[in-house]
Amino acid sequence: MFGRLPGGGKIEKGNQLPDDEFSVLQGVPSPDFLDLTLDHGLREVLREGGKSRADQATIKGLKEKQGIDSLTGLLAEGEVESRLDKLITELNFVGEQRRSTLGAIMVVYLDLNDFKQINDQRGHAFGDQALVIFANRLRLVTRDLIFRLHGDEFLILMPIANDRTISDEVSKGIFKRLQAEINDNLSVEDLPISAAMGYIVLKKGERKSAKDLLHEADQKMYENKREMKLGSNGRS
Repeated sequence: MFGRLPGGGKIEKGNQLPDDEFSVLQGVPSPDFLDLTLDHGLREVLREGGKSRADQATIKGLKEKQGIDSLTGLLAEGEVESRLDKLITELNFVGEQRRSTLGAIMVVYLDLNDFKQINDQRGHAFGDQALVIFANRLRLVTRDLIFRLHGDEFLILMPIANDRTISDEVSKGIFKRLQAEINDNLSVEDLPISAAMGYIVLKKGERKSAKDLLHEADQKMYENKREMKLGSNGRS
């Protein structure tokens, strides 16, 4: 079921990220501006166990201060544009001492299907459990930059190394494999869950803003959501 994603790193069941590292770039040297290590205060609280109510409040506050979503442990929505802006700058960087190791950036927008219905029928605690399980699946499938946006929306920023041929066909293949492995046999207790997904790729030399890329990936995701609903209705 799990293998190796081009640009996405090794994928194995149980392959959890270390407590103090939420993401690494696979095949791309990680420059200082993409450092995601937790600060000393949060690392110490986690090391001590963080079981008390006071510790939990401290952990939540420190995570929010660092731009980490307190429910899932993923990067928070407020981090998206700044991280993406830095990747775009790095993608097209040319200097006398070095050249960018990036060949392209894939932006993947995800939205859990029927999440409002899950919350209404099963309750918000069950809904939170679904969000955490989905976030954990994303960690298993990719070691790229993963964000939880508002509610049930998520985002993956996937830097692709400069030594790959980034054709439209290659990009589509990367996305389709990612899509299949995220949605494969995914459930919360007895309830199957899935996500609609859309993507956009920015290649070296192309000029688009972070806002443009996020908007286009979002629109692609809604196209996929409509297709999934039509497919579901056709089978019912």
